[in-house]
Amino acid sequence: MISFLMPEKPYLYFTIRVPKSASTSLQKIVETAFPDAQYFDMVGEYFSDKNISAIESFRAFRKFRSRLWKNYSVFSPAKAWEIIESSAKQGDVISGHYSIDEIRVERFEKRLITIIRHPVYRLLSDYNYKRNGYKKRNAIKKLYHGGRIMAAGKYSFEGYIDFLKEHEIPTGRVATHY
Repeated sequence: MISFLMPEKPYLYFTIRVPKSASTSLQKIVETAFPDAQYFDMVGEYFSDKNISAIESFRAFRKFRSRLWKNYSVFSPAKAWEIIESSAKQGDVISGHYSIDEIRVERFEKRLITIIRHPVYRLLSDYNYKRNGYKKRNAIKKLYHGGRIMAAGKYSFEGYIDFLKEHEIPTGRVATHY
């Protein structure tokens, strides 16, 4: 019997890790599910959000470029995607904090894996993360950090939410970016 089906296009798995949405656990699950896959770490351009402060934007920009250099010896995300596409084989996994719009792979079909957490639980996780980070800092570093980190360290969860409302900090922007 002759089959007229087209051969399946090779595919890659893209694990899109939304911050504070159990993405570390998701990463471990994917690694267990695909033990023979090669893993590529990619980071997205989070710093491009117009609603974050200049300091936070610079910090994210610096982290973004340093991770590109560490992983691929390039500063350009386009070059990193080229390296991934030329090195990857069917069934490999590209994982990280990036959005679907940032994926630049043409010769592979995309199979997406992600998890979205309930917004309240995500906000609570963000609060606990920032609060624990603030509590670990010494007095000088506590003076250096203000904004959400300081608010989480000093206020209850309800106070933290009030702080976000008073300062019109769009807490949903992170999840919606992804």
